[in-house]
Amino acid sequence: MTMLRIVAFALGAVLVYCLYLPSAHPPARFVEAARMEHDLNESFWGADHAGLILSRAFALYGRREELAPAAFASTPSVPITTVNAAVAQQMADVVERLFRNDYARGFDALVLLATYRVAALAQWLPWLAGFVLLACVDAYFGRLVSSQEFRGPSPARFALCATGAALACALLLLLLVVPAAIAPWVPAGVMLLLGMLIARAIRHFNP
Repeated sequence: MTMLRIVAFALGAVLVYCLYLPSAHPPARFVEAARMEHDLNESFWGADHAGLILSRAFALYGRREELAPAAFASTPSVPITTVNAAVAQQMADVVERLFRNDYARGFDALVLLATYRVAALAQWLPWLAGFVLLACVDAYFGRLVSSQEFRGPSPARFALCATGAALACALLLLLLVVPAAIAPWVPAGVMLLLGMLIARAIRHFNP
């Protein structure tokens, strides 16, 4: 229960922080952070790979419109009357107030920054995925060998590794939205730590 409380608190804190950021920082702050990180990626990966990251980020960001509710994407085909026109105008005013204020613009810029960082993480994926997969396979066979030697898995170590993996996941989510330039290797290092903790949790998992 303590492990679940720690995980729930960490993820809840990250969620509250994400919702708080657009009200505390202007949209230009998030765009500037993305621009600075693009410069860092150019120095780290080279201009070609940095351009690929940027194009991938814009492609992902452009698809965010697919998540819009259908009620805002289209209007039902009903006869236009005075009442319907008045209701439609009121709905338009509500939508305007909801999605055309400073908070909504700040949240949109936050999504842009997070999308860019996800695209940058995808650049590390071929190396990280192979290494983490090997670590997980090694942990699985290590657990099989230990079971044959009558050395059962440790529930305490499993709980510790699982909690650490959840906290690393919360830290990774936090790094996606923090409005400051981050070195390209920092999120990759956290992602690698997450994979290693998952592998250790597999090693001590008791089915």
